[in-house]
Amino acid sequence: MSSIPHSEAMELYAKLQFFEFTQPDAEFTFIDRLANENAWDKPYTEDVLEEYFRFIVLTQFAGHIVTPSDQVDQVWHLHMIYTHSYWVELCKKLLGRPLHHQPTLGGMEEQVKYSDQYKRTLESYQYIFGEKPPSTVWPTLEERFSGDKLFQRINVNDTPATKSPAWWTIGASGDGGSCGGCGGCGGGGCGGG
Repeated sequence: MSSIPHSEAMELYAKLQFFEFTQPDAEFTFIDRLANENAWDKPYTEDVLEEYFRFIVLTQFAGHIVTPSDQVDQVWHLHMIYTHSYWVELCKKLLGRPLHHQPTLGGMEEQVKYSDQYKRTLESYQYIFGEKPPSTVWPTLEERFSGDKLFQRINVNDTPATKSPAWWTIGASGDGGSCGGCGGCGGGGCGGG
């Protein structure tokens, strides 16, 4: 690992502690949205946000491409859609250069590449910050890339996997079996119109 100007890394980390994602008077702040979209409580969301700041430091001082944990990646994804905050306030003003996100292209070669990058990221974290990353936000390499993970971002209130479709309620309106409004059968065989 290359020699890292520790004071510069800690200076950037200190500046990130005061970074504002949204206007301070916003009713629905960045941290509120982050917690809501990931079903995290506020203390955990604050922990993950803190680790995002550390990840930003790693991008600048690790000396290699770094790979975030899934939790940190969710902060990064959300931050990028706050375009002014991300591209102007963070990248241009604070970092002095763009910080691009490069998702996987898929396949075994990419799996090996990102696994190696994540392993090196965890090592660099310990080197730069002088402590192991918290396992609640930075899982082990094996946990991060286990094959049994299937992430999907959904709205649990509007998704058929978590909400009964309208056609399941056929006849439930109490009017003697009116159509549930699926629009697909023309009334044949469902008891509807």
